Amino acid sequence: MVCKSIFISIPELDLIAGPHHSVKPNEAGTAIADYTIPTIRLPGGEYVMDSRKIADVINHRYPSPPLPIDSPQLSWFLENYRRIMGPFRGVYLPLVPRRVLAEESIAYWYESKERLAGKSVDAIEKEEGGDVAYDRFEPVLKEITAMLKENPAGPFFNGADVSYVDFFWAAFLLFAKRIGEDVLDALLDRCGEDENVHRGLLEAVKPWSERSGY
Repeated sequence: MVCKSIFISIPELDLIAGPHHSVKPNEAGTAIADYTIPTIRLPGGEYVMDSRKIADVINHRYPSPPLPIDSPQLSWFLENYRRIMGPFRGVYLPLVPRRVLAEESIAYWYESKERLAGKSVDAIEKEEGGDVAYDRFEPVLKEITAMLKENPAGPFFNGADVSYVDFFWAAFLLFAKRIGEDVLDALLDRCGEDENVHRGLLEAVKPWSERSGY
């Protein structure tokens, strides 16, 4: 499969995958917005949003080599997603516009997140940011660490074999790292000596993560 990545500003997404392009929005209650990233465009022109749906489509169209998708660990992540992103919002909501976004996306970020959260990003940072966020995140992080250590064959959740859940969690860690090494370090500091299982996972997915530019 030949693919090409195109990086766009957040407001551009509606221009590329909005309703006037006959792209079906996310199902109600399944995402934070009608149109989200990542979004892929298939050779026939069809657009697909949502990482899990994208994985299913690619697995179906390009079955070799296969990527195992369903697993007990993935079910856990899906059931506990709010426990992960809830505490972390005190970190990423204020830092993403400062450190990551292009200028043309910043106003949209603040407006859309305030509308979604019911309070300003500044208020969220003041009430939920810093050590408060990392302390709230620690219990769920320890549960993830325990799952990652269950199979001693590692470095993946299922030992030596990569599956979708590895990319799911690695993507979160890479998101934290993209915000800043200090953010990733602060998260993994909550693991103590066990932080190496997470860093080992990041190292193991490099054959895929380092291809982010094409």
